[in-house]
Amino acid sequence: MRLEELGQLPENYWILEVSGDLRERQRALLRTLLAERLPHVLQRVGWLDRPPEEPFDGIVLANEVLDALPVARFRWRASGVDELGVGIDDGNFAWVCASGESGDGASVSPVVWSERRLG
Repeated sequence: MRLEELGQLPENYWILEVSGDLRERQRALLRTLLAERLPHVLQRVGWLDRPPEEPFDGIVLANEVLDALPVARFRWRASGVDELGVGIDDGNFAWVCASGESGDGASVSPVVWSERRLG
């Protein structure tokens, strides 16, 4: 874990989950993933029923909010740029070219990179 290598592990990881069922599934999954390799990290994980009322130093990552944001995904290749979308391949979700299976990128406008750095 990179944060551990840097000596920057947070004191706690708090997960806000109001569903008891999902909370138990999360606990079971984390035990499976961390118990052997990082048991000391597992001890830092706790659950909340609601957001903290007191100010805190940290970050709030709202996964469900991120899942709902519209995004565009592109693939750069020697022949051009392809816009990708989600499709079905053999009954499973898969990335497919929005411009067709040929991947010619015809429906994608060219991307021009600027060498200027912002900030």
